[in-house]
Amino acid sequence: MESNQYIKSILRNVGNPYFSIQIRRDHLIKDSLDQIQLALKNGIDMKKRLAVKFIGEAGVDAGGLRKEWLFLLVKELFEPKYGMFKFDETTNLCWFSPISFENESQYKLLGIIIGLAIYNGIILDIRLPLACYKRLLNYSCNLEDLREIHPQVARSFDQILSYDGDDMEDVFCMSFVATYSEFGKVVTVPLIENGENISVNKSNRKDFIDRYLYWFFIESIQKKFEAFKEGFNLLCSGNILSLCRPEEIQSMILGEEDIDIDRLRGITTYKKCDADTKVVQWFWEIVGQYNEEMKKKLMIFVTGSDRICPTGIEDMKFTISYYENTIGKEYLPQTHTCFNEILLFNYESKEALAEKLKKAMYYSEGFGIK
Repeated sequence: MESNQYIKSILRNVGNPYFSIQIRRDHLIKDSLDQIQLALKNGIDMKKRLAVKFIGEAGVDAGGLRKEWLFLLVKELFEPKYGMFKFDETTNLCWFSPISFENESQYKLLGIIIGLAIYNGIILDIRLPLACYKRLLNYSCNLEDLREIHPQVARSFDQILSYDGDDMEDVFCMSFVATYSEFGKVVTVPLIENGENISVNKSNRKDFIDRYLYWFFIESIQKKFEAFKEGFNLLCSGNILSLCRPEEIQSMILGEEDIDIDRLRGITTYKKCDADTKVVQWFWEIVGQYNEEMKKKLMIFVTGSDRICPTGIEDMKFTISYYENTIGKEYLPQTHTCFNEILLFNYESKEALAEKLKKAMYYSEGFGIK
């Protein structure tokens, strides 16, 4: 979209309590980058309630559109095609890639997006490890942080540290280098000068691991992480943040894990039905019997996340809508995750609802952020 048009639209609303942006769906990252950069250039305060409009679409952002924009943007930035992050299949966690060709502006954008999510109380399914939040708060990272991301590498370091034999150099055949894969080729990085020719032995193994950790968490990703941190700090720096622990920052982004169905029922609102509607009663009886795994599947299905708002379930929205016409009895329950809303139909029995709800939850899997 035209930058002048966007600037004018912002400046006309300087006194507006919202930070407003307009996005084309087919130019999601470009428009987001351009508009945030223009806002920064023109001194626009982003520490406001976010209001999003998708160009060419009707509707006013009552909360759903900003949530959708954040979800879509984060999902896009984490796409493997950009190579911004590397994923560990065993932990389902990601870490900054040392080989990404994307410029620092996209990492800065991600930092801003996470900051906006925290500021607007929106939880995001971002699989970044605790080490990310430790670094944001200038904490040091250690072997346990590596273990969370890459447990196999950490276990190999455990073996190095615990080995008692005198033939360590012959057994492990390791030198002072780090390696990573780049388009199918192994790239070797010396951790010290002439590191490829210095063997790891009992006297220097601790130094080797310390240097590897420094390379992994800092040196290999320094420019990318600093850009990410700069973006995050635009929204979330200050005295209050300095009082938080890394676990608390992580919780602000991911939300809380405990899902209390009774408390969820207590904050639920209803459309074209009420708590006494038969199908609604069946719904609560069914989900009230769910184990933790099934409760998480339910939350992903309805809200897009398996966690609860970090400020507590009382601060989130959960809506049940009802379609009374029996023509819908064969349909699976439907959801609008941007509004935390589930649509139930006029099913013939509790058993029919239970079966269709289970199918709907399983069919919806696979659409989240990896």
